[in-house]
Amino acid sequence: MALHWVIVAAVALAVLAALALAALLAVLLRHAFRAHPPAKLAWRWLTGLPWHGRDPVPDVTWWSPGSPGAAVRGRVRRFYYRRRAARMLIRCAETVALLAAAASAAVSVTLQPAATARVAACAAIAAAASVRPRDRQHRLENKEVFRPLHNRLHAAVGVPATWRPRQWLEMAEDRSWFKVYVPDAYDPNQKNLEAVTRAVAPVVFVNNEPRVSAHMGGRRRYLEYQAALPPPPPLVLLDPDPDRKALGIRHLIEAAAWHELVIGYGINEKPVIKSLGGAVPHWGLSMPTGDGKSVTAELLEAQMLFHGAVGFILDYKVFSHPWALFEMPNVVYCGLTAQIHLALMWLKDEAERRRMRGLDYIQMDGTMAGSLGPVLFVVCEELNATIVELKTYWKSIDGVGESPAIAALRELLAIGRQLGIHFLLIAQKLTVAALGGKDSAARENCAGLLIGGSATPSTWDMLARDVERPAKQTVPGRHFVVTGGEAELCQVAFLTPRGAAGPQARQLALAGTVTRVPEEWQEQRYWPEGISKDLSGRVKPPVRGFGVSAGDICQTAGEPGMRALPAAPVTDIRNAPVGIDEAIKLRIIPPGVSKSAARGHRARDPEFPQAVPDAEGPRNEKLYWPRDLAAYYRMKGYEAA
Repeated sequence: MALHWVIVAAVALAVLAALALAALLAVLLRHAFRAHPPAKLAWRWLTGLPWHGRDPVPDVTWWSPGSPGAAVRGRVRRFYYRRRAARMLIRCAETVALLAAAASAAVSVTLQPAATARVAACAAIAAAASVRPRDRQHRLENKEVFRPLHNRLHAAVGVPATWRPRQWLEMAEDRSWFKVYVPDAYDPNQKNLEAVTRAVAPVVFVNNEPRVSAHMGGRRRYLEYQAALPPPPPLVLLDPDPDRKALGIRHLIEAAAWHELVIGYGINEKPVIKSLGGAVPHWGLSMPTGDGKSVTAELLEAQMLFHGAVGFILDYKVFSHPWALFEMPNVVYCGLTAQIHLALMWLKDEAERRRMRGLDYIQMDGTMAGSLGPVLFVVCEELNATIVELKTYWKSIDGVGESPAIAALRELLAIGRQLGIHFLLIAQKLTVAALGGKDSAARENCAGLLIGGSATPSTWDMLARDVERPAKQTVPGRHFVVTGGEAELCQVAFLTPRGAAGPQARQLALAGTVTRVPEEWQEQRYWPEGISKDLSGRVKPPVRGFGVSAGDICQTAGEPGMRALPAAPVTDIRNAPVGIDEAIKLRIIPPGVSKSAARGHRARDPEFPQAVPDAEGPRNEKLYWPRDLAAYYRMKGYEAA
């Protein structure tokens, strides 16, 4: 009996508290309530209207819902397309449930506060777990597929621009079909269907021309696009793996000519094989970080080595290709900036020798009576950073004007095809600056492009403006092969680095025709005019390198084995120009000077050292001689570190 009175008292207190709160809000909002009295607000809430009392969907009545083609302003929730009677039932049920929950909570807190807290925590956890967050793929599809197509098609189809894209567009997870829901007034004639198809096909299906069918009956009318052929396989390996539903490419590589590159499989499991001859002498890889640049590069490099080429890997990161980092008879690995510089100069000299040799072998019909030399396949890694380092290195050894190594790279891109020198240019964004040029002439020689599946619109517009940009891909290893003004979707093959007998790329490179680095190449020394042969103390950056030494362009040929190559000399980085951030890290600028203070000195003090001419660091950072910075801060009274 006592418990009964306690419950009654608790409910009475809860009601009184609610009334008091309502009265307080009424006093505080009395000016607002003059335009919208509480009675009207309550009526609008319970009958399913917005707070201002105007129905956002004009053709909704008590017993009929709103039509999809209604003229609405702004974005309207689906709730307001329901009939008024259904909205009223939902709102009344929500109100009753809310009041019941509040009363129950008030009683529970009064009688058992600890138990109530535990139940509330469990309920919060359950509610959070039941809410499925929009994953990365959902957001990516909205950005790359639904919103662009909504903006391009809503006027042609007759759908209000205020609709959500997924309200009338639908797509399968594997992009095998796509649906466009249309209003009743849409006329599916040939002209209208072609307009929709031109927008949908390149974005969703890439080079897989879809079949379209119009479904004009039933409650919802729609156009359905189905891929004519199945999409690329989800995984491609060197050897097939039925358990993982992976296709293999080893048989394709063995059957291909020396100039044919097996990249993977495309639509309908069609092999994607491209040539290095003819109009595509060089290939470019433009992919964001983590998209698989090095994985794709090792696939192409290993194939060229398999067919008898000699490989050059110019890798500023030093260990992008660990499978080739240890001594191989057909690979030249250059990691330090000095090594990359000298290798490019040597390649230019080798091109000149091949040109002179070609004069002896050329026939009237354009064929050669002899060989110009083994095919050279040069992989240039991380060109966005390498070009900057080559410029800085040239200035650090007192070079004047443009770096000759960069000039040699551009020249080789122009003349390398007939001389048997082919390049694979790799960059996160293959800009004109990534090739050290002021125009796109050098990049035009990369007639074949591998563009990452997650490439940005600006990258696509820069490299393949004449091709409609497809939507970004969410399957790892699925990229776009662009040649001859056409984009082809391809699942690039993956060579596992942990095979039973070692990395598969290394196994493949040594399984075919192994062309050893010629002995006469090992004796070549190339010292550009004006550069001292004593490079000790000039190598930058101070890391241990593999492959060639500062004096030798090619590593010593020998039997393949897991033996580390000789290290290049380790020297002091202070002999090269540095930026302000690097100078602070190296304590060239005293520890008491912060980055912002140093930048302030540079901006306001006319006595601050002059920047090194024609030398730039990352993000166009100005570079200074360390001795000038140290002398400036000594003059200002700062103690050296």
